[in-house]
Amino acid sequence: MRRTIVASLLTFALLGAFGLVANAEMAKEGEGIYKTAMSWTMKAIPMGKERLHATFEVTGVVVEAPANSPLYNATFYALGSVHAIKGAYEESGFIRWTRPDGDQVFATYNVAGKMGGERKISQAFVGGTGKCNGITGGTEMTGVRGLRPATKEIHMSVSVGKYHWKIP
Repeated sequence: MRRTIVASLLTFALLGAFGLVANAEMAKEGEGIYKTAMSWTMKAIPMGKERLHATFEVTGVVVEAPANSPLYNATFYALGSVHAIKGAYEESGFIRWTRPDGDQVFATYNVAGKMGGERKISQAFVGGTGKCNGITGGTEMTGVRGLRPATKEIHMSVSVGKYHWKIP
């Protein structure tokens, strides 16, 4: 009987703690670690052996962000293009995150890197909806290399870094 009572009390305490984290109020300003996992498809036009231009469509999920941040548990959708010359490339595009409550955050992004190597990613928030209206800030990340495609048509990627935000 005593074990049942102790187990019940611990269960309620843990559920209560989880509820506080899961329902944390979003901070108007902050910074923190940011990690994403994504899959993407692309259409490319090779231009000889030294050049390539491609467009792509990305879907993903934020796997780590502060619990009180605008991107906590958000999914995202992005469209972009890349132009590569002799293995070095520049990429740019637009991202839309959707929060669990349906509010959205929008950003532009730029990437520079080498094919098959590390890439540096910079994102700038340009607005949002609902509680994220007027958001500013952005991210600085690196892309993790070495992930093999899930299939011939669907590629995988992980990005890690930091982000900061401010909401009026």
